[in-house]
Amino acid sequence: MPLGIPKGHFSFIDPDGETNSTWTEIQNFLYEKRILFIFEEIKPKVTCEITGLLLCLSNENEYKDFTLFINSAGGKTRDALPIYDTMQVVAPAVRTVGIGVAASMGALILLGGEMGKRAASPNCRIKIHLPASAFYTTDSDSNSDSDSNSDSTSDSNSDTDKKKKEKDPKKKKEQSRSVEDFSDGVGEMLRLREEFVKIYAKRTQKPISVIEKDLARGLFMSSEEAKAYGIIDTLHYKFDFKKTIKK
Repeated sequence: MPLGIPKGHFSFIDPDGETNSTWTEIQNFLYEKRILFIFEEIKPKVTCEITGLLLCLSNENEYKDFTLFINSAGGKTRDALPIYDTMQVVAPAVRTVGIGVAASMGALILLGGEMGKRAASPNCRIKIHLPASAFYTTDSDSNSDSDSNSDSTSDSNSDTDKKKKEKDPKKKKEQSRSVEDFSDGVGEMLRLREEFVKIYAKRTQKPISVIEKDLARGLFMSSEEAKAYGIIDTLHYKFDFKKTIKK
């Protein structure tokens, strides 16, 4: 027998000023009560959904706080930073609660909650580390292996082609551009890592030297250790659901 999912009872004021009510999907009901969830890898779809809800609902009422539950092993930096930045600019406070696991970019979002309103469940695990990047080989690099299986005639032809390419100004320009792109990518990654260190240092009140060391090696911690570290403010978070939905 399939599990039945209840609907939420939602009251609203119609254009005539009269109070009406309706039944709505439980997810929409929770969204309306400012209860949000990140329970998967942080991808563009998740980023779009969470940032959209934060902006839209804060525009409706800038005094009603959000509660964001996080159970995520992370995701790409470019998808997590928009959520973090939006949390900092919306007028309502964003209370963050880690349950399950908050790792990598999930830990960043947990850290980014309103100071004094960041919490985690007793069994939550938190992992922090620096953002990483990978550089991939080009198509021409991957095709080089197949050339080694050709016969002697094709080898000599390929050597001739290689010499021609080396003299080709266009080919040299492409190689130079590839080196510049790699250099730019390394520079951007170093800048991003420096920014992460500043964020963690500011929000945990720890020295930059300590943050640099811990983020570089990667650090797993329990909710108790995360509280001592300054990532969260409260343990054994008690969520008063009745009080929240009546607001």
